[in-house]
Amino acid sequence: SPVPFEITSLVGILIGIVAALLFITIIILGALKIRSDRRTHRPGDLPLKKATAPSSEDLYDTDDRNPDVVPINK
Repeated sequence: SPVPFEITSLVGILIGIVAALLFITIIILGALKIRSDRRTHRPGDLPLKKATAPSSEDLYDTDDRNPDVVPINK
């Protein structure tokens, strides 16, 4: 009878679709993991040292030395 064959082919198609989706998901997750592992090893992502970051006092000092508005002498 053709009914069990259709059910079996339908189950086979569903299993194939689920397996393909699972395979694609595993590939995407693996690629993301490799990408994040490479990103953590980059020297450009190292945190800034405290000595290299300008403090707020240094920023105000540069404003005082180089004013944007030059006063006019009358």
